[in-house]
Amino acid sequence: MAPHATAPHAIISGGSSGIGLALARRLAASGWNLTILARSAQRLGTARAEIETAGPDATVRTAGVDVCDRAAVER
Repeated sequence: MAPHATAPHAIISGGSSGIGLALARRLAASGWNLTILARSAQRLGTARAEIETAGPDATVRTAGVDVCDRAAVER
């Protein structure tokens, strides 16, 4: 089994900037796998690249979704 398959996993909303992005970089550097949520797909792409640079062994998934919009979350 790949080492990253047994790593802890975090889901971070607002992960494309600010505190969410800083937390994501720190966790990735510590070996965590991540799912990053944010409203802006463009900013998610940039954030993902930064996070993968900080933690090259981490698996990083992204989803463009506004978590304040219940219908968007349920899709």
